[in-house]
Amino acid sequence: MLRRVAFAFAVVACAGAHGPTAPPRPVRVVLLSVDAGSDVILDRLLASGALKGGAFERMLARGAVAESLTPAPIASTPISHATMFSGAWPGQHGITSVSLPGAGIADDPRSGFTVPTAVDRLWTIAQRAGLHVVCLAAPGAEGISPETTCTETVPFGAIARAAPPVSGKPTPDEIRDLASRILAAAGPSPGEPEARLVTTGQMTDDEYVVRAGRFADYVGNAVTMELARRDWDLLIAYMPIVDNLEHRYLIADLRQVEYAADGGARRVRFAGYITRGYRKVDASRLTRP
Repeated sequence: MLRRVAFAFAVVACAGAHGPTAPPRPVRVVLLSVDAGSDVILDRLLASGALKGGAFERMLARGAVAESLTPAPIASTPISHATMFSGAWPGQHGITSVSLPGAGIADDPRSGFTVPTAVDRLWTIAQRAGLHVVCLAAPGAEGISPETTCTETVPFGAIARAAPPVSGKPTPDEIRDLASRILAAAGPSPGEPEARLVTTGQMTDDEYVVRAGRFADYVGNAVTMELARRDWDLLIAYMPIVDNLEHRYLIADLRQVEYAADGGARRVRFAGYITRGYRKVDASRLTRP
């Protein structure tokens, strides 16, 4: 089986005047996480020409590629992201599962997304240095404690759930709130698609893939709005489409039940869905510096 991990891109954007006598230009950094991204699949798609002319190919040509990366030993979203954002292994940062034991034996489990790490994450360090950090759906940036809060924070749950339409004109307080600004400008979120609806026959595979793409477009539009601003130093964003598709459609091992289904045609069709996900990220404004 392929190990599914999240990979991230850091894009440095400069703004302001430039020239031999101009002051140093302010530098802004965009960190984009593509959940469940696989270097094996990405390399294969690049080699086949499936991502010709896109952001991934441009990054490869410009040398913005690591030769290797050792992921966290557990391929799980909260663990992988805590590792990337803290630069420490799970044994150090303390996020070792999707659910962690409560303080007492009879207490409810705690979500691995909401528990503060024992090692400071990137947004905490940046804010301590006086930088303005925007976290948009970044795993672990839940806004429920100082350690899980950026200068501006939109938790993933706030954008993943279908939101009610904005009624009337937003108040000044709502306009100042990032989540409310996104809602007012982009409309209600279409919500993250639910794969179990396909399993139970309430939705077709094609419809699920379309919904995953629609949600990815919404997240991409939200980040594009933030890219147009000039008052932040670090933008940490999260793209879930590859994770949405690989959870259901990644077939890479002979031992998987559906590997030979329909004479192998199902495996090929599912691989096509995953390719569409990578192409969606590849063409996104998020990956264009």
